[in-house]
Amino acid sequence: RLRALQFLQPWAGWIAYDVLRHYAKLYAAGKDMYDSEISPLFAQLRDIPPILIMADDQEILLDDATRLARNITDAGGMVKLHLTHGLWHVWPMYGDFPESAIALDLINQHVLHPSGD
Repeated sequence: RLRALQFLQPWAGWIAYDVLRHYAKLYAAGKDMYDSEISPLFAQLRDIPPILIMADDQEILLDDATRLARNITDAGGMVKLHLTHGLWHVWPMYGDFPESAIALDLINQHVLHPSGD
């Protein structure tokens, strides 16, 4: 099990590990869960463009986000891991509050200047 899932389970009890596994299998549609087409965690990450990863320090996919950032760095890529506190997965999609506006601005800046220049 993921460390974040174990840590967060008391606060995110409505997201049980078995439920996550069920939806992951549906998403994989019969493919191997370790296939790079299913998860970038298992991809060859050499020669990819600069990547922006956004996650919350208490969200269920925190371990995946930090691991992906480390994998990109280890492969010689450029990555920015932007962590927030107290938000939920996919918070940038909800544009009616300040943190979402900040996230959308960071995404815009990354698209316009992916290497940070």
